[in-house]
Amino acid sequence: QCLQRVMESAEGRRRIADLTEFVAALRRGELPAVAWVKPAAADNAHAVSSSVGAGDRWIGQMVREIMQSRIWPRAVVVITYDEGGGWFDHVRPPVADRFGLGTRVPALVVSPYARRGLVAHGQYDHASILKLIEWRFGLEPLTERDRRAAAFLEAFDFAQPPRPPVPLP
Repeated sequence: QCLQRVMESAEGRRRIADLTEFVAALRRGELPAVAWVKPAAADNAHAVSSSVGAGDRWIGQMVREIMQSRIWPRAVVVITYDEGGGWFDHVRPPVADRFGLGTRVPALVVSPYARRGLVAHGQYDHASILKLIEWRFGLEPLTERDRRAAAFLEAFDFAQPPRPPVPLP
């Protein structure tokens, strides 16, 4: 429903940019408050078009760019996947709605406010990213799914001063 509003309206499509624009806009300091970045097929880590190594290199490149930019002191980067790479859960996922939650997938939070070494144990899903954005900007939920989702606030310590980026190779 929400995706349909973006993809099927001229105003919504104007907000979608080619991936090559992300780094250029980041370097110019012209990113919106929230940006979603999706790799091209060659870098998406799907076996049909890419490799895990290609995906990891692309993520590393994007994170380095963000950490070296002027937005880093107030940035939150959430790295997640659309699938877990296999069916390995030992328990059935909880029921969230008619679609369910599916298998667990990893998510990483990279931010100067991220709690170091934390392994979060809350129940989160992809809608939790949207819930975090809604929490941060005081927005109403878009759907019932994100209304019920939990924002993964346990991953952050907003009271600590922002740390400078860790030098990356």
